[in-house]
Amino acid sequence: MRWWPWPRIPVCRKVIVNCKGGAEAPTFEGVLWAQRGGYVVLREAKLVRGQHQRVILDGEILVPLGTVAFIQVV
Repeated sequence: MRWWPWPRIPVCRKVIVNCKGGAEAPTFEGVLWAQRGGYVVLREAKLVRGQHQRVILDGEILVPLGTVAFIQVV
C-alpha cells in the first residue's frame, strides 16, 4: 500500500511546469494531459515569458521529465 494517497502526476489539471536551468529555463502553463514514457504531455499550452507575457503554443507539448524542476497545480 502506498503511503501517499494522490497520484504522483496531477493528470487533467491546469498546471505550471518549471524546468531545470534557472532563470533561462522555459516555463509552461497548460493542462497536464498525460504522462507517457519519460514525458509529460501538455495541452492548451502557453510558454511563460516574464510575469505577464504568455505565448500560445499549438498542439500538444512534450516535456521530458528529466528537465522538470517541479509541477505546480493552479
